[in-house]
Amino acid sequence: ERRMLSSDHALAHAAKAPPPGDDTLQRLVAMGLLGKIFPPSHVLQGLQVCKWLNKELPEQIESVTLKVRDSGVVSGKQVGTCLCRFSTTKVLLFGSAEARISKHLLEGLCHAVQNDFGSGLVHLNLAHSGYGGEVARTLVKILGKCTNLTHLNVNGNGLMAEAFSPPEEQITAGIRLCSRLVHLDVGHNSIFDGNPTGLRSVLEDCPDITYLDLSSTEIGAEGMRALSEASNTALLHLSLSDCQMCDDVAELLAGTLSTKWGAIQHLDIGGYKEIHDGSATRLAESLRHCSSLTHLDLEDVPCQSSGKELGASLGALRQLTEVSLARAQISDVSACQLATGLLLGGCTSITYIDLDSNEIGSAGARALAAALCQCHGLRVLYLGSNCIQEEGLVDITVPIMMGQWSELEELDLSANRLHDRGVRELIDASRQCPALRVLDISANHSMSDQERVLLNNLGYKPLLVFAVS
Repeated sequence: ERRMLSSDHALAHAAKAPPPGDDTLQRLVAMGLLGKIFPPSHVLQGLQVCKWLNKELPEQIESVTLKVRDSGVVSGKQVGTCLCRFSTTKVLLFGSAEARISKHLLEGLCHAVQNDFGSGLVHLNLAHSGYGGEVARTLVKILGKCTNLTHLNVNGNGLMAEAFSPPEEQITAGIRLCSRLVHLDVGHNSIFDGNPTGLRSVLEDCPDITYLDLSSTEIGAEGMRALSEASNTALLHLSLSDCQMCDDVAELLAGTLSTKWGAIQHLDIGGYKEIHDGSATRLAESLRHCSSLTHLDLEDVPCQSSGKELGASLGALRQLTEVSLARAQISDVSACQLATGLLLGGCTSITYIDLDSNEIGSAGARALAAALCQCHGLRVLYLGSNCIQEEGLVDITVPIMMGQWSELEELDLSANRLHDRGVRELIDASRQCPALRVLDISANHSMSDQERVLLNNLGYKPLLVFAVS
């Protein structure tokens, strides 16, 4: 029973099985399994489980997580009837790319709300349902009554800017009534820059929002201005990746980071490909004000002329653990500047750094290795698709050989300019990294079949990936 009930595979086929009887429930409660298998929620799927919901469940279940596939098995009315039982129980309602919220469930939500369901709903995930206007109309009907809602996710629904316009019949007015909202994900929709006042009003009326995802939306200068002018200063997680970013947006963001968002912990602004040198430099300088920052994503942001400022800012961040600078046009010179800032700032907290697909050569690799050797908790180092040669590889090998990176799990040096001798020394030194799982040295200068067989049979832990000769 433990294996069956804890298995996602079994749950996925719950609709085909008869609902558990009262004797089964009683035995599970007596064995103390419900609390162990489903803490803190009970996962439910399918029509038969909906019937089970209508029975009296044990008092130990404090919350319900409902996952429903668009299989046509579960009708909206049946789901709505089930949800009405949980007017006081904490309810978490999920959809996903794999288990899409169905049109039936949207109907069921409306039915349940009309029958006084809503106060128990705390987490509503309508992500990836792809119904656009229907999702918008459902939200308009239910948000005003979901007064305890804390999490709302409508990511990837094809919502348009007009769905967030100021009139009361639109989504924005409903969201503004959810005064307890802390998590708002509206990414991958075509919204907000056409109506920045809607975004501003949401942030002002929901002052407790700490998680805001606006990635892959059409937010540009107007939307960024609305963000910067909103009174909300509680943001801890902000994603603006792959938006309509330009110099004006970068300048506004830099100013807001310096004055209002100093407490932010997770910042994703990857994809700012159109930023020029001056704006990139001011954006890099503003990061030093984010003293609580732990995760930073600057993928595709041109950093070739702001290495000094970026290094100084990152070096001053004592809680920074993950940094992504892939495809950031980092040259040998800017890599050295970045490393100098990290070294002088005494940054020791980094555990993950992605420098893939830049223009870093041996000098930059040498400087980065010297700076990162003080990060004894380093787990992931990506330096693939750069210009590192043998002399740079030697400096990367030293902290591995000296045991300074004993927690290293992944090292990517693929598609560089490495030769056999340096690679063999690196592999030999990697014995000092007991946690190492992946060592990627593929797409470098080819190795003979005999050498490849020898290295693959060293009998130690890492997964070695070699180029085909």
